[in-house]
Amino acid sequence: MNAACAEQCVPEIGSAQTIVTVADSSHGLHGPRDVDFSPQPGVHLGAYSSGRSWPTSGDEAWVANAYGHSLSIIPGIGAAQSITALTRTDRGYFHYLANVSGISFNSVSGSGRAPARDSFGYFATCQQSSNTYMDTKEANYFMGPTLYDSSPDPAKRNLVGKLSEPCKAYDDDCYLLHADMLHEAPDCGGLLHDPETASAYGTAYWYSDGWNQELVRLDFQQPHGPGFMDHSIAAVRRYPDVPIQVRMGAHAGLAFHASTSMLFAASTNEGVVRAFTTTSGTYAGTAREAYPIFSSRLPSFEYSIYGCADVRVFASGLSGPTGLAIANDRLFVAELDAARISVYAVASGALLDTLQLPGVRPQGIAFAPLSGLLYITDTDADRLLRVDIAIACTGTPTPALNPAFAPPSGAVLQNLAPDCSVTAAVPDEKLFDQVHVDTGYAAGGAAQNDTMMDASAALLAARSDCGNSTLNFDALLLGGYYCHVCLPTDLCAATGGTCANVQWSGYVCDNEILISTAGTMMFRLNVGRTYRVVNDEPGCGMLELAEDYSGVTLTRTAGDPTHGGEILMLFVGVTNAQEVKFVCTGNGLGVAMDVDGYVTEDGTSEGLDWRVIAGAVLALPLLLGILNCVREVRMRKRRSETELPGSAEAKLAAV
Repeated sequence: MNAACAEQCVPEIGSAQTIVTVADSSHGLHGPRDVDFSPQPGVHLGAYSSGRSWPTSGDEAWVANAYGHSLSIIPGIGAAQSITALTRTDRGYFHYLANVSGISFNSVSGSGRAPARDSFGYFATCQQSSNTYMDTKEANYFMGPTLYDSSPDPAKRNLVGKLSEPCKAYDDDCYLLHADMLHEAPDCGGLLHDPETASAYGTAYWYSDGWNQELVRLDFQQPHGPGFMDHSIAAVRRYPDVPIQVRMGAHAGLAFHASTSMLFAASTNEGVVRAFTTTSGTYAGTAREAYPIFSSRLPSFEYSIYGCADVRVFASGLSGPTGLAIANDRLFVAELDAARISVYAVASGALLDTLQLPGVRPQGIAFAPLSGLLYITDTDADRLLRVDIAIACTGTPTPALNPAFAPPSGAVLQNLAPDCSVTAAVPDEKLFDQVHVDTGYAAGGAAQNDTMMDASAALLAARSDCGNSTLNFDALLLGGYYCHVCLPTDLCAATGGTCANVQWSGYVCDNEILISTAGTMMFRLNVGRTYRVVNDEPGCGMLELAEDYSGVTLTRTAGDPTHGGEILMLFVGVTNAQEVKFVCTGNGLGVAMDVDGYVTEDGTSEGLDWRVIAGAVLALPLLLGILNCVREVRMRKRRSETELPGSAEAKLAAV
C-alpha cells in the first residue's frame, strides 16, 4: 500500500491515547448530545454565580442535554480545581430547548462590527423536536434554532429569575432568556455558526433540518432581544441540493473549513459526509409556498430556496456519522455505530487514522480552544469524554496529494462547473399572508399582534381543554404563561411546590418563603412538605433553626450572606412542634412559623390559627398581592408606550 494511503499518526490524537471521563450524570449531564466551548471562558459564571464559586481559568465546555432539555456549563477544565458544573435551562424549555441536539457559539472576535451589534459570545441551540410540548400536543412543526446571549450583564436580562427579575448572584434558580428564535426547521440534527463577517450582527447558522432532510442557513439578522417576540427581520435560505438524513436520537454534525469555504455535513442514515461550497448557490425562488410554516408574513422576513449548490460526497461507507470537527486541515468524524473517530485529510479526502472507542457511542465532538484536546459526548452513558495523548506522534501525516497538483482556475474551472440554471420568479403577494395561523404563534389572533402582547391572551388562563386541537400551546407562551394546566410540567415540582402564573412576568411557587424581619404575616407550614427559603434580608446573616426540632431539617443549598443572600431547603416531617423558630445570626432577630397539623405529645394532631408576631415571614399571599400590583403598573406602562408611534418599547412582549 502507498504510504500516503496507509493509516498514519494524527497529532491531535497521538499514537496512543487515554480516554478520560470529564463529567457525567453527577454533574448534571442527561443525554448529552453535543458540546461546544465558550470563546469567553469564565465570563458567564464569573467567580461567583448561582450561589457557588467557580474557576475562571481553563476551557469552558457547554453540553447540550437532549434528555434534560438543558445546557450543562463545565468551567475550569484543565485548571487545578476539581471539575464542577452548573446546569441551566429556559423557563419555557418545552419549546425553546426541547430535546436539544446541538449548540454552537459565535467565536469570531474582532469582527469589526459595531459593539452594540456584535454577537460574539452568543450561542444558538437546535432542538430535535416537531414542537409537541414534550409529547403532550400534536406536532405543528413550528420549530427551529433558539438564540441566546451568554453575557451575564444584568442590564441585558439574559439571565432571569422566576419573575423575569435579574438573576441574583446567590440564587440557584436562574434561567436563560432567549434573544431570538426561528421556526422553519423541525427535528434538527445539529447546527454551526457561520463565521462570516459581512453581516451586521453575525447571527447566521448552518443547520441540519431533520424534517425536510436538507441543509438550511438561518440568519437571525437583528435579534429581537430578551423579552420581545418580533420575528419579522430574518433570512432563511433552504438548500435542497444538499440532502441530510438525520437520525432521530442522534446528532448530525456540521464543520466549516475556512480557507476553502467548505461546509461538511454528516448524513447519519446514509452513512456519508457531504462537502458543500458555501459560496455557491443561486436564488431559486421563495420558500413560502413549498415550505408553508415560517416565522413571519412580513416582506422583511426572507424565506428563500437556493439551487445550483456545489456539493459532493466527501466520505462514504461510514457507520452512522454524527459529530464533526476540524483541526489543522483534518476532518474528524464520530461514527456512532462503529464506536470510533475517523480522521480525513480535507485536501484529498484520504483516511488518515481511526481512533477506536470501545463501549462508547460518540455523538457531538469539539476541540477545546485552549488545550487543543478533543472532547466527545457519549449520550447513552451520560458522559463527556476527553482524548488525552499518551504517546505523541513522531511525524506529520501526509494528505495524499501530488505535490505538483494545482486546483483548476479561470476558464478551466468555468468549464468544469455543472450545467445549472434556475428561474427565479417574483413571489405572489398572497404568499405574504400568514399561512400557519392554525399551527403557529399567530393562532386565532388571540395572543399576538405585530406591535405588542394582546391583553386578550388573559382569556387563555381559564382554558383547561388541553387535548382540544384548537388550543395552541405556542399561544400560551406568547400569552405570558409559564405555569398553566395544559403545559407539560410544573416548574415548581422539583422543590416540592406548585406554581402559580404571573402573566407577562413568570410564575411563583407556593412553597417558597421570603424571609423578612420587618414582616408581620405568619406563614403556616404543612407537615410532610419541603419549602424553599430565600434569605436576602439585610443584616440577618445566616438563618438557623433556633433549636433542634424532631422531624425538621434546614439545609443550605446555595449562597451565603457575604454574597447578598442564601437559599435553604426546609423539610417539615412529623413533629410535635407547634411552632418552628429561626434565628438570624447577624442581628439576633427571631423568625417563627406555625406548623399546620403538628403532633402533640399525646400523639393527637392539631391545627393552628394564623398569628401575628414581630420578625415573621413574608408569605406567598402577600407576595402575590405585591406582584399583581407590579404587573398592573407594568401593563399600564406597556399600554401607554404602545400609543407612542415608533417606540421600540411598543414591542415589549412576554418572555
